Amino acid sequence: MSEEKNSACEEEFVMLITRHQAALTGFLCSLLGNRTAGDEVLQETNLVLWKKREDFELGTNFKAWAFKIARFQSLAFLKREKRRPEFTFDEEVIAKLAVEAEVTFALNDEREQALDTCLEKLPDEDRALIRDHYYSGLAMNDHAAQAGRTVGALRQVLYRIRNSLRLCIGQNMPTGEVEA
Repeated sequence: MSEEKNSACEEEFVMLITRHQAALTGFLCSLLGNRTAGDEVLQETNLVLWKKREDFELGTNFKAWAFKIARFQSLAFLKREKRRPEFTFDEEVIAKLAVEAEVTFALNDEREQALDTCLEKLPDEDRALIRDHYYSGLAMNDHAAQAGRTVGALRQVLYRIRNSLRLCIGQNMPTGEVEA
């Protein structure tokens, strides 16, 4: 492989690792039940991911591959830490937790994609209200004043938009799931 192509592949790989850090952290913390242990195993997982980067085929499911490595790193960590009372899960429990966590994270990814699709379908004014409400950090009073509405009217509009998004997400989920 040329040095230029190798450099581009490494850059893309670094972006994949970076993009999935939050998901890996959540996955590891759910397996280990401890943030400190999760952070420690995350660092070990990142090292293994980097060492095995040539085994990963770009364009395939990075998250599934990374979660598999993270699960093995969790098991290795638990074997090392067996003598410590706060780490009492055995391999069978970890395997079951890993399956549950992988399903949960996959559903979250699907919901996030459905939300993006549904946000794009909103009228510009509604999308702006949602963006301003959730991303600006404004208090409801300030947001209402900025939007030229009363607080009650803004709450009603936001409720209507959120309900519309909830229904749209349900329709755009592969399972047809509607969130409560």
